[in-house]
Amino acid sequence: MIPTLTALHVKNLSLSRGGRRVIESLNCHVKSGEILHLRGKNGSGKTSLLRCIAGLLPADSGVIEWQGMDSDSDELDRRRILLWLGINNGLKAHETIDQHCNFIVRIAAAEASQEDLRQRITAALHRMGLDRLADQPIQKLSTGQRQRLALTALILRPARLWLLDEPSLGLDDSGLSLLSDLLHDFCQSGGMVLMASHQDLPLTLPGRTLEL
Repeated sequence: MIPTLTALHVKNLSLSRGGRRVIESLNCHVKSGEILHLRGKNGSGKTSLLRCIAGLLPADSGVIEWQGMDSDSDELDRRRILLWLGINNGLKAHETIDQHCNFIVRIAAAEASQEDLRQRITAALHRMGLDRLADQPIQKLSTGQRQRLALTALILRPARLWLLDEPSLGLDDSGLSLLSDLLHDFCQSGGMVLMASHQDLPLTLPGRTLEL
């Protein structure tokens, strides 16, 4: 069972990258059912902020409060709560679409039966319009198809918090509509999203834009 998370608060957070301060004394928050849309020019610290919340980059100062967690100090619980999807999306060129999905779903639901895992993968690929390409090597996919494949993790791996860095990269209008639907369904179920994107998605969900 995934631990509870009702809100995430970032307080007086400062971050550096390559010896240069990119974020200074930042305060922001996101609550259950909300999207916080991070905007800003290249180098403004959007990716650094997401990486810090994901535990991949240490902060210079400040705190990140995880409200509603069953065990605030349990780092393992935090890892189970969040799903990080970066621009370098972890796809391996030599693997097939099906192999990539199998890897994700076995981590997310190791206790499930083989039949159940197969059904989850089939449903995810169908939703993302990739079911006819399941046996294709990733290296043969277009940029948009690779991004759709990366987004299948949002379906296959349960989480409370999505940290998304340019999730719309390379998507056509149909792909953008699919991403919008995924975000809508996730927030409607009580999830929360921090998303860095140069492109506005057609969403009607509670949320704010934070300029960095």
